[in-house]
Amino acid sequence: MPTNRLHCLDEKHETLRAALSEADKGRFVSQEAMDAWVLSWNTDAEAPPPEVDLTGIRLLVHGQTSSSSSRPASNSRPVPRSQ
Repeated sequence: MPTNRLHCLDEKHETLRAALSEADKGRFVSQEAMDAWVLSWNTDAEAPPPEVDLTGIRLLVHGQTSSSSSRPASNSRPVPRSQ
């Protein structure tokens, strides 16, 4: 496998690792909030990225057990790390 392809795979692995680390914190943005944000793009009233509105959610990853708050994890997205 060419070196640049290995670098790409390493980069994807690191991105996934970081996303799973954030997901472990149980802080998510609901699908509804994400949809409203995306629909505001390229409009005169473009909204800022949504805030966390779901907490206490645990994802089912690699066969581990999961607990959830009042909403299922399938309706949420991991929150990107603050810059």
